Amino acid sequence: MNISKISDEVMQDIFAEAFEQNIARYNNLTEYEAIIKRSARETEVLMEVTITGMAGSPTLEDFRDGRVEGADKLHVIDQRGELEYDFVPELTITQNSTDYIVTYRLVQG
Repeated sequence: MNISKISDEVMQDIFAEAFEQNIARYNNLTEYEAIIKRSARETEVLMEVTITGMAGSPTLEDFRDGRVEGADKLHVIDQRGELEYDFVPELTITQNSTDYIVTYRLVQG
């Protein structure tokens, strides 16, 4: 998929749909938002997912330590092609006592 021809909003939407289908629904994640971060010349594309922690949902430590089912990679497919993202545990950060941000890096596009 040629990501240079896809808007940030569309990239976020297709990522969020894949995140919902492959990670959120299996791990009791109901409140989250994906935001894209593209570097100059698109040499690096990161997707930051802000997760609102709820009772029963995975914690920051669960994500960082690899205990969230299917969260290590995310494969995105739509009519334009395929993208693959890797989870980057060292970029996992806390926002407050229950909310946190997990980051995925585009490795194939």
